[in-house]
Amino acid sequence: MPCHPAQSWLWIDVAGLSTTGSNRVFMEMPKEVEKDDDPADAVRRFLSRNRTGARVRPGDEALREAVRTRPFCKAGRSNQRFQVLRRPEESYGGSEPVDCAKASLTVEHVLPQSPAQQWYDLLAEDAEDGQSLTELHALLVHTLGNITLSADNARLSNHPFRRKQEILDASALRMNQRIAAQERWGRTEILVPPFPARCSSTHARRGRSR
Repeated sequence: MPCHPAQSWLWIDVAGLSTTGSNRVFMEMPKEVEKDDDPADAVRRFLSRNRTGARVRPGDEALREAVRTRPFCKAGRSNQRFQVLRRPEESYGGSEPVDCAKASLTVEHVLPQSPAQQWYDLLAEDAEDGQSLTELHALLVHTLGNITLSADNARLSNHPFRRKQEILDASALRMNQRIAAQERWGRTEILVPPFPARCSSTHARRGRSR
Protein backbone atom coordinates (compact mmCIF):
# COMPACT_ATOMS: atom_id res chain seq x y z
CA MET A 1 0.00 0.00 0.00
CA PRO A 2 1.81 3.14 -1.18
CA CYS A 3 1.97 6.17 1.10
CA HIS A 4 -0.09 9.28 0.43
CA PRO A 5 2.29 12.15 -0.48
CA ALA A 6 1.56 13.83 2.87
CA GLN A 7 2.60 10.63 4.67
CA SER A 8 5.83 10.47 2.70
CA TRP A 9 6.73 13.99 3.86
CA LEU A 10 6.00 12.95 7.45
CA TRP A 11 8.42 10.05 7.05
CA ILE A 12 11.07 12.47 5.77
CA ASP A 13 10.71 14.67 8.86
CA VAL A 14 10.73 11.73 11.29
CA ALA A 15 13.73 10.22 9.51
CA GLY A 16 15.64 13.44 10.20
CA LEU A 17 16.38 14.10 6.52
CA SER A 18 14.63 17.46 6.23
CA THR A 19 12.98 19.93 8.57
CA THR A 20 13.33 23.44 7.17
CA GLY A 21 12.45 22.32 3.65
CA SER A 22 9.37 20.46 4.86
CA ASN A 23 8.16 23.46 6.84
CA ARG A 24 8.41 25.70 3.79
CA VAL A 25 6.56 23.21 1.61
CA PHE A 26 3.62 22.97 4.00
CA MET A 27 3.50 26.76 4.51
CA GLU A 28 3.08 27.20 0.76
CA MET A 29 0.45 24.49 0.39
CA PRO A 30 -2.70 26.44 1.52
CA LYS A 31 -2.31 28.83 -1.43
CA GLU A 32 -2.46 25.89 -3.83
CA VAL A 33 -5.46 24.30 -2.09
CA GLU A 34 -7.47 27.52 -2.40
CA LYS A 35 -7.20 27.32 -6.19
CA ASP A 36 -8.71 23.85 -6.49
CA ASP A 37 -12.23 22.53 -5.97
CA ASP A 38 -10.93 19.21 -4.64
CA PRO A 39 -8.58 19.80 -1.65
CA ALA A 40 -7.36 16.17 -1.61
CA ASP A 41 -6.29 16.31 -5.26
CA ALA A 42 -4.68 19.71 -4.73
CA VAL A 43 -2.63 18.47 -1.78
CA ARG A 44 -1.57 15.33 -3.66
CA ARG A 45 -0.54 17.29 -6.74
CA PHE A 46 1.30 19.96 -4.75
CA LEU A 47 3.31 17.51 -2.62
CA SER A 48 4.19 15.34 -5.62
CA ARG A 49 5.92 18.13 -7.54
CA ASN A 50 9.64 17.98 -8.24
CA ARG A 51 11.52 20.48 -6.11
CA THR A 52 14.96 22.01 -5.89
CA GLY A 53 17.32 23.17 -3.16
CA ALA A 54 16.35 22.56 0.47
CA ARG A 55 12.90 21.41 -0.60
CA VAL A 56 14.04 18.39 -2.57
CA ARG A 57 12.35 15.19 -1.43
CA PRO A 58 14.99 12.51 -0.67
CA GLY A 59 14.90 9.45 -2.90
CA ASP A 60 13.16 6.30 -1.74
CA GLU A 61 16.41 4.46 -1.03
CA ALA A 62 17.82 7.28 1.10
CA LEU A 63 14.54 7.54 2.99
CA ARG A 64 14.34 3.77 3.48
CA GLU A 65 17.87 3.58 4.87
CA ALA A 66 17.33 6.56 7.19
CA VAL A 67 14.10 5.16 8.60
CA ARG A 68 15.73 1.77 9.11
CA THR A 69 18.95 2.89 10.81
CA ARG A 70 18.51 6.35 12.35
CA PRO A 71 17.41 6.85 16.00
CA PHE A 72 13.67 7.14 15.47
CA CYS A 73 12.96 8.24 19.05
CA LYS A 74 15.33 11.19 18.70
CA ALA A 75 13.72 12.70 15.59
CA GLY A 76 10.45 14.48 14.92
CA ARG A 77 7.75 15.24 17.49
CA SER A 78 6.01 12.77 19.79
CA ASN A 79 2.71 13.03 17.91
CA GLN A 80 4.53 12.39 14.62
CA ARG A 81 6.20 9.30 16.04
CA PHE A 82 2.84 8.02 17.28
CA GLN A 83 1.30 8.44 13.82
CA VAL A 84 4.20 6.54 12.25
CA LEU A 85 3.95 3.72 14.79
CA ARG A 86 0.21 3.24 14.36
CA ARG A 87 0.59 2.90 10.58
CA PRO A 88 1.93 -0.71 10.64
CA GLU A 89 -0.88 -1.80 12.96
CA GLU A 90 -3.59 -0.25 10.82
CA SER A 91 -2.07 -1.80 7.70
CA TYR A 92 -2.79 -5.35 8.91
CA GLY A 93 -6.42 -4.71 8.01
CA GLY A 94 -7.87 -7.13 10.56
CA SER A 95 -11.60 -7.62 11.08
CA GLU A 96 -11.31 -6.38 14.70
CA PRO A 97 -8.82 -3.49 14.56
CA VAL A 98 -7.61 -1.67 17.67
CA ASP A 99 -8.51 2.02 17.80
CA CYS A 100 -5.03 3.39 18.41
CA ALA A 101 -6.37 6.91 18.95
CA LYS A 102 -8.45 5.81 21.96
CA ALA A 103 -6.24 3.09 23.44
CA SER A 104 -3.80 4.04 26.22
CA LEU A 105 -0.73 3.28 24.15
CA THR A 106 2.78 4.59 24.71
CA VAL A 107 6.14 3.93 23.10
CA GLU A 108 7.85 0.68 24.11
CA HIS A 109 11.47 -0.27 23.41
CA VAL A 110 11.59 -4.05 22.89
CA LEU A 111 15.36 -4.07 23.42
CA PRO A 112 15.30 -2.01 26.65
CA GLN A 113 17.03 1.30 27.08
CA SER A 114 18.58 -0.09 30.28
CA PRO A 115 19.09 -3.77 29.45
CA ALA A 116 19.84 -6.54 31.92
CA GLN A 117 22.78 -8.90 31.35
CA GLN A 118 20.64 -11.40 29.42
CA TRP A 119 20.12 -8.80 26.73
CA TYR A 120 23.85 -8.16 26.45
CA ASP A 121 24.40 -11.91 26.18
CA LEU A 122 22.00 -11.94 23.22
CA LEU A 123 23.68 -8.93 21.59
CA ALA A 124 27.05 -10.67 21.90
CA GLU A 125 25.87 -13.06 19.18
CA ASP A 126 25.44 -10.11 16.78
CA ALA A 127 28.42 -7.90 17.59
CA GLU A 128 30.91 -7.34 14.79
CA ASP A 129 34.66 -7.63 15.29
CA GLY A 130 35.87 -4.77 17.45
CA GLN A 131 32.34 -3.61 18.28
CA SER A 132 31.49 -3.36 21.96
CA LEU A 133 28.09 -4.45 23.25
CA THR A 134 27.45 -0.93 24.49
CA GLU A 135 28.06 0.42 20.99
CA LEU A 136 25.76 -2.15 19.41
CA HIS A 137 23.03 -1.42 21.95
CA ALA A 138 23.27 2.32 21.26
CA LEU A 139 23.08 1.64 17.51
CA LEU A 140 19.87 -0.40 17.79
CA VAL A 141 17.85 0.73 20.77
CA HIS A 142 16.16 3.84 19.33
CA THR A 143 15.68 2.64 15.74
CA LEU A 144 12.16 2.21 14.38
CA GLY A 145 12.50 -1.59 14.21
CA ASN A 146 12.94 -1.76 17.99
CA ILE A 147 9.95 0.43 18.82
CA THR A 148 6.32 -0.56 19.23
CA LEU A 149 3.18 0.67 20.99
CA SER A 150 1.87 -0.90 24.17
CA ALA A 151 -0.32 -0.25 27.18
CA ASP A 152 1.79 -2.69 29.23
CA ASN A 153 5.05 -0.76 29.48
CA ALA A 154 5.31 -1.19 33.23
CA ARG A 155 4.93 -4.97 32.91
CA LEU A 156 7.35 -5.19 29.99
CA SER A 157 10.00 -3.10 31.76
CA ASN A 158 13.53 -4.30 30.93
CA HIS A 159 12.66 -7.99 31.17
CA PRO A 160 14.46 -10.56 28.98
CA PHE A 161 12.91 -11.18 25.58
CA ARG A 162 11.31 -14.48 26.64
CA ARG A 163 9.24 -12.68 29.27
CA LYS A 164 8.38 -9.87 26.86
CA GLN A 165 7.26 -12.46 24.32
CA GLU A 166 4.65 -13.76 26.74
CA ILE A 167 3.25 -10.28 27.35
CA LEU A 168 3.36 -9.16 23.71
CA ASP A 169 1.78 -12.41 22.53
CA ALA A 170 -1.31 -11.57 24.60
CA SER A 171 -1.50 -8.05 23.11
CA ALA A 172 -4.46 -7.06 20.95
CA LEU A 173 -2.04 -5.35 18.57
CA ARG A 174 -1.06 -7.50 15.61
CA MET A 175 2.39 -5.91 15.37
CA ASN A 176 3.11 -6.98 18.95
CA GLN A 177 1.95 -10.51 18.23
CA ARG A 178 4.35 -10.60 15.27
CA ILE A 179 7.22 -9.44 17.48
CA ALA A 180 6.33 -12.17 19.98
CA ALA A 181 6.51 -14.74 17.16
CA GLN A 182 10.23 -14.08 16.66
CA GLU A 183 12.64 -16.66 18.08
CA ARG A 184 15.00 -13.94 19.30
CA TRP A 185 15.34 -10.15 19.25
CA GLY A 186 18.71 -8.88 18.08
CA ARG A 187 20.34 -6.92 15.28
CA THR A 188 18.72 -8.78 12.37
CA GLU A 189 15.22 -8.70 13.80
CA ILE A 190 15.47 -5.01 14.70
CA LEU A 191 16.90 -3.79 11.39
CA VAL A 192 14.34 -5.82 9.42
CA PRO A 193 11.23 -5.46 11.61
CA PRO A 194 8.30 -7.90 11.28
CA PHE A 195 5.78 -5.45 9.83
CA PRO A 196 3.41 -6.34 6.95
CA ALA A 197 4.99 -5.62 3.57
CA ARG A 198 2.04 -3.55 2.45
CA CYS A 199 2.29 -0.99 5.28
CA SER A 200 5.23 0.86 3.75
CA SER A 201 8.09 0.38 1.36
CA THR A 202 10.36 1.01 4.34
CA HIS A 203 9.26 -2.13 6.16
CA ALA A 204 10.15 -5.66 5.16
CA ARG A 205 8.03 -8.59 6.27
CA ARG A 206 9.86 -11.04 8.50
CA GLY A 207 9.01 -13.81 10.94
CA ARG A 208 6.48 -16.61 11.14
CA SER A 209 2.84 -16.15 10.26
CA ARG A 210 0.54 -16.58 13.18
